[in-house]
Amino acid sequence: MNKKLPAIILARSGSKGIKNKNLKQINGKSLLEFSIQAALNSKSVDKVFVSSDSEEYLNLAKKCGALTIKRPKNLSSDQSPSESALIHALNKINKFGDNSVDEVVFLQCTSPFTSPEDIDKAYIKFKNEDLDSLFSAVNFHGFLWSTNPVKGVNHDEKTLRVRRQDLAPEILENGAFYIFKSKFFLKIKNRFFGNVGFYIQDKKNQYEIDDMFDFDLNRFIYQKYVNYNDKININKIELIVSDFDGVFTDNNVSNDSKGREFIQTSKNDSLSVSIFRKKNPHIPFIVMTSEKNPSVKMRCRKLKLPCFQISGDKLIELKKYLKENNINPKNTIYIGNDSNDLTCLNFVGHPFIVANYDISLSRDNFTILNSNGGNGAIKEVLSYLK
Repeated sequence: MNKKLPAIILARSGSKGIKNKNLKQINGKSLLEFSIQAALNSKSVDKVFVSSDSEEYLNLAKKCGALTIKRPKNLSSDQSPSESALIHALNKINKFGDNSVDEVVFLQCTSPFTSPEDIDKAYIKFKNEDLDSLFSAVNFHGFLWSTNPVKGVNHDEKTLRVRRQDLAPEILENGAFYIFKSKFFLKIKNRFFGNVGFYIQDKKNQYEIDDMFDFDLNRFIYQKYVNYNDKININKIELIVSDFDGVFTDNNVSNDSKGREFIQTSKNDSLSVSIFRKKNPHIPFIVMTSEKNPSVKMRCRKLKLPCFQISGDKLIELKKYLKENNINPKNTIYIGNDSNDLTCLNFVGHPFIVANYDISLSRDNFTILNSNGGNGAIKEVLSYLK
C-alpha cells in the first residue's frame, strides 16, 4: 500500500467532563498514546500529527513518535469546532512539504480501541469505492424516538411492534475516526461531503469517552475484550502465581455427613499445567492460598506445584519469594479471584482475574478472563503465552 495518508489527532487540554482526559490512562497507556500507536502502526499512514494547545500533550506526542502542531488558544475552547482545528492542522501540514497529500485520516482519542487494521481496511474501502469522505460506525439495533413531538423515528409506533432484530439495518456514528479528501474539506469546511461512506467497527468501539462512566466502561471493555489480544512473550515471564480456591476450583465446597470437605478442580487446567511445566521447567509455577484445607496441599502435591498456605497479606509472602529468587514483579503473572488477591494483583506486571471475580476487583486494571474459576481459567492464562 502506497503510504501517503497523514493522520491528524486533535488533543486539546481543556476537557470539562474529565480533567486532562487525553492523558487519562487505561492499563498504563494514555488515551492519546492509544491513538498515536494505532496510526503509527497502520500500513496506510505515513506521518502522524498531534494538534494541541498543551505543551505536556505535545511533549508526550513527540516521545511516542508523532509530529506536533501547536494549536492557538482560540481554537481550543469548548465551543471550537473540530473542523477549525483540522483546517489549522492541514495548513500547517502543507508547510511540512506535504502539498501532494490528497487525503487525511482524523482520529479521536475518545475512542481508544481503533486498531491499525481498522484504519487500513477503512482506507482500502475509501479508495475502492471512490469515496470523498468516510466515517467509522457500529451496527445499531434499537427503537429511535424523536422528543418533540414524541414519535418513532425508525419505526411506526402506532402499528404492531416488530421484533428489534427485524428493524431495518441502522448504523451509529461512533466518532472514532474519519477519512476525507483534504482539498475539498478545506473548501467546504465540513468533514462530510460528496460521496460519503462508512466503515463498521467491532461493537467494543461503540462508546466514546466523555465522562467517568464512559471511561470506566471502556476500561472494562479493555480488560475483557482488548487486552492480551497479542500474546505475552514467554521469554519475559519469570514466575506464575495462582490462588487456589476460586481459580483452580469454582470456589464451592461440599460436605459429607462426617463434615469432611470436598472441592472440585478442572482436569483441563491440571493437564495444561502439566504440559506447560514439562515444556517450560525454568519458569516456576506456585500456588499462594489462604485456604488451610489439607486437600489443597494434596492437590498441589499431585500437580507438583509448590503451595504456600498463608495467613494475612499474601503480598508479604510474594515479595519474599521474589526477593529470594531474584525475580522482577513486572515479569510475574498472578491469577486471582477475590479481595485477598488484590495487593498481589496490583503489584505484578501481568494480573489476571477469573470471569466470576469478586466485585472488589472490578475497579482495577486486571485482565478479565473468559473462563470461570475451576472451569479452564488456568488453561486460558497459559494459552496467552507464546
